[in-house]
Order: sequence, then structure tokens, then C-alpha cells
Amino acid sequence: MSEKISIIVPVENNEQYLAECLDSIIHQSYQNLEIILVDNGSTDRSLAIMRQYANQDSRIRMVSQEHHGLGTAKNLGLSMATGDLVMFVGPNDRAGNIERLLASMHQYHSDVACATYYRQDANGTYYFYVDDNDPAQRELEGAFTPQEWIQRETGYALNITEDFKRCFNKLIKRSLFQQNVMFPDYDQCEDDFTIWKLYLLADRISYINVGDYCYRLLSQAEESSQDIFHRNLLRLQSLEERLALYAMIDFDTTFLDRYYRQLVEATRDSALTAGNYHYYKDCCFKIGMMDRYAPEKFN
Repeated sequence: MSEKISIIVPVENNEQYLAECLDSIIHQSYQNLEIILVDNGSTDRSLAIMRQYANQDSRIRMVSQEHHGLGTAKNLGLSMATGDLVMFVGPNDRAGNIERLLASMHQYHSDVACATYYRQDANGTYYFYVDDNDPAQRELEGAFTPQEWIQRETGYALNITEDFKRCFNKLIKRSLFQQNVMFPDYDQCEDDFTIWKLYLLADRISYINVGDYCYRLLSQAEESSQDIFHRNLLRLQSLEERLALYAMIDFDTTFLDRYYRQLVEATRDSALTAGNYHYYKDCCFKIGMMDRYAPEKFN
């Protein structure tokens, strides 16, 4: 195993956990790494921490930009990457075992290698999801075609379903991104618009049911009704975009029918709370058409 792996860490005011994140990367058993730190307009000590680590480890490259969406920071990191493979790590997170993911990629000759994670909340409570005795989780071990992998998006434990939509804790051939794939300039849900395109471009996707990546979901200030609506709308738009393409290339989408209905309803409710009458009516129309023409399909 000699491939260079470009690890991209987008940073924005993450001084509390950034050093722990970087330690989890630089002390990996697999050392052929290019570590790209993208400062996205931090105003705390994040930039100083980045400089300190860059001065100590020649594998670290760093760049700063004015604040943009998280997707733009990831795109900037990709433009700097020279590795054969790419991995994204959240600046509050602890990276899992990269060598194990790479071994999975070699074993199954995959273009994308995936694993799951465990979660830590703001109170320091850990949530573990991997269950070796769960048949549904065991059947996910192995390699899949894009059609087979996409069909497995729903019907499993929450962390596995969520893992489909996230770019962290995956090894991805950089050549897939070079086939016209970019992140949108959003601060949230940017992975929802992107990861499924990489799955479609891959010949094989491998998965190991190992959850050694620590995903920190920190509490934030209470979200406004507009924030909740905007997030639901982005998720709905990303799902509609891929459903349209799946249909054009004759992929079966029935496994997403109920999820689509739930997301339309969530967007409708949050649009009403936020006072966005246009999107409220639009979602009501979509629900009406589902009830009229295919009630058994979406319920």
C-alpha cells in the first residue's frame, strides 16, 4: 500500500478540538499522507493552531480564505490535493483507522471505501451504533455496484443511513472528483448534493462495519425557524435532483418513496412556521399529487 492520501480538513472557529483532530491524523499507522488545512475565515485561535502543526509536520499544507460556504472550503482543498485518494475529516472529529479503510479498498478493488462512526454530543456522551450481531449490519460488509449500494440507503440503523449522505470517514479516488464533481457553496447539506454523484461514478463501493471515527455533534445556538426551513429545503432539493437523475438512468427509486414523502412534509411544516407561503403551497401541491395518483406508493 503506497498510495498518497490527501486528507482535507475545513476549519472555521474550531479551536477547542482542532489539535485533537490533527493529532488523530498525524499519528496514523499509515503515514503517506498529505494533510490540507483550509481556514474558512476563522476568528479564534484556529489559524494559530494550524500554523503550529504545519511548522512541526512537513506533510501539512494550509491555506486561508475569507468566509464562504463549507462546500467552497472543501473545493479549495480538492484543488490543492495531489494524492491518489481523498478523505475528509471534520475539524471537531477524531479520524478513524485510515489503513483499515485502505485495506478494504484493496481487498474489494473499490473506488470508494466507507465505514461508519460513533457520535459524541456536547455533554461528552458517546453513542455507539455498530452491532456485530445485527444481520442487517453484517450484510452491508463487502463490495457493491452503485445500484446495489444505493439500494441500501434506507432500512438500516440510523448512523448507516446517515453515513450514506456524508463525505467524512470515506476514502475516495480523487479521479472521481475530476469528473465534473464539485461541492455547492453551502454552509450545510453540501454533502447531500455531492456524495451520491461519487457513488454513481464508482465501479465498486466497499463498506466495513467499523465505527472508530468520532463524529462530534456540538450544540449550537437555538436554530431559528428560517434556519430549520432552509436546511429542510436543501435536503429536499438534493433528493429531488438525484431522484430525477436516477429515473433518467433507470435506477429503481421505490426505496426512497416514503423518505421523499417525509421530507416534503417536513419542508411544508417548517415553511409554514417560517412564514414562507410559496414553499408551503408548493409542498402542499406535491403531497396532493402523491395522494391522488399513487397513495399506496408514498404512504
